[in-house]
Amino acid sequence: MIKARWYGTATIKYVSEIGQILVDPFVPLPGSQHQINISSYDNFNDILITHGHFDHIVNLAEIVRRNPSVKIYCTQSPYNTLRNKGVGEK
Repeated sequence: MIKARWYGTATIKYVSEIGQILVDPFVPLPGSQHQINISSYDNFNDILITHGHFDHIVNLAEIVRRNPSVKIYCTQSPYNTLRNKGVGEK
């Protein structure tokens, strides 16, 4: 069984008996209907980025700083942007 939790915007957490993955983590802007603290994204091992739009990658550098062992899966465009923001190659 797979469970899903929507965090707002495009952010979804999928959990199954074998693990969990976070998709497109985004911290909503002040005044947004859905307020999520960046600490909600702590303790994830895997993050999937569907594409390189601002709202899909803007918070990733901070999430990686908070969770240095996290692995991010993405295409070349978001990869290049994240590397420019100081996110490690891993």
